[in-house]
Amino acid sequence: MSIEKLPCINLIKSIAMTTVSDTDIKELKQFISDGLNSLKLEWKEDINQLDKRITEKLSDLKQEVVESKTELKGIDKRLSTVETAIQKIPDLAEKVGEFKNWKQIGVLLLASIFSGTIGSFIGWIVRGFKP
Repeated sequence: MSIEKLPCINLIKSIAMTTVSDTDIKELKQFISDGLNSLKLEWKEDINQLDKRITEKLSDLKQEVVESKTELKGIDKRLSTVETAIQKIPDLAEKVGEFKNWKQIGVLLLASIFSGTIGSFIGWIVRGFKP
């Protein structure tokens, strides 16, 4: 609100042109008091509006923080799952290595059984089908 719009300014201008009396001074005081009171009310309204907007923004920020924390918890769970899987890789590699060894042993056993069986079969044929 500009100073020119205050009702007491016109009164001050008129007082400056004439002689001042006690009633004029009381009237001037009343106008100044009324003007200040109206400014106080406007400022209070502005402050209340700002307070409401700040409160709304703060609640929005709190909600976003809660949502972010929830998302972080989900990411932490997935990360712990991945960490567990990564920790199992050496064990799995060792088991695969053991499996390869057992596979080789199994192939050797089967080969020896078949070679012994085939060798016996060939010997039986050579002997003329006699035991």
